[in-house]
Amino acid sequence: MPSQSPIKVSPETKEQIRIAAAVLGRSQSEVVGEAVCEYVKSHAQEFQRGLEEAREALAGGDVGLVAFLTGATPEQVKRIRGGR
Repeated sequence: MPSQSPIKVSPETKEQIRIAAAVLGRSQSEVVGEAVCEYVKSHAQEFQRGLEEAREALAGGDVGLVAFLTGATPEQVKRIRGGR
């Protein structure tokens, strides 16, 4: 049996999940699982871009990583830290 973890959703979303599960004859966890899979598929390009940006940040060393995490440019990070 798969492990279960509670997720927090708005009451409106919870009701939509409940209704969808009842109408489709599936469990609420199946509905949520399928919805997540569909979401990931439909946003695959965004996830890919994010992974590429993270890889570039890691390849850029500390400056690249700080820039990635803060939203600053590498030049701004270098200026702040004193150009080292």
